[in-house]
Amino acid sequence: KTTVGNLSKSFFGRSDSHYLGGNMNATISALENEIASLYGVPYYMDDASLVGEKFDWINFLYRLANGETKKRASYKEPNATVSTKKFFSHFLISSETSILDKIIEKAKELNSYLEGTLARVTEIEIKRNSSLLFDSEQQLDEVLDFYEDNYGNLAFLIVNNILEKGEETVKREVRELAQEIIESNKIEDDLLKKKKKTIAIMVYTARI
Repeated sequence: KTTVGNLSKSFFGRSDSHYLGGNMNATISALENEIASLYGVPYYMDDASLVGEKFDWINFLYRLANGETKKRASYKEPNATVSTKKFFSHFLISSETSILDKIIEKAKELNSYLEGTLARVTEIEIKRNSSLLFDSEQQLDEVLDFYEDNYGNLAFLIVNNILEKGEETVKREVRELAQEIIESNKIEDDLLKKKKKTIAIMVYTARI
């Protein structure tokens, strides 16, 4: 999973760059400040197991969705506060266990559906022997060599394709794809309908 995560970072820069993500052994405020410096580039958080069983995923996800760093007092001027920073991004989190399961367990404990939190998470389960994993050690080594030699290139190709198509065309095609996903899969669940645009953007980006 770490290699897959590093591969995703390499689309935008060096896979070992801490600016594009790192492990979750950090405070939420520290993560927010790192994310705010990226100006929309996705951020990868490796190994959610580091945060422990009592970690408040609901608060964490809402703070990320809020898109603003935490207000804090100024060390230089006790009566003043440091201005907050806005951020707009997507986040990729790797985990040995399901984050959605943790949210659902908390929802049962609170006797609440927590639909807002669930709607903010799209979880992709990768099972053993999945086609999303590597077929062999050799293939893994080839992928490692590839992204170490070609980091940062893919983002430019995606952006250029979007600019060539035109912003309004891309928006229209994403809306059409979202509706196609709903209709072709006969989706009736309201929560899944809310995720249709996110799923459509993922599919659309993969295609271009």
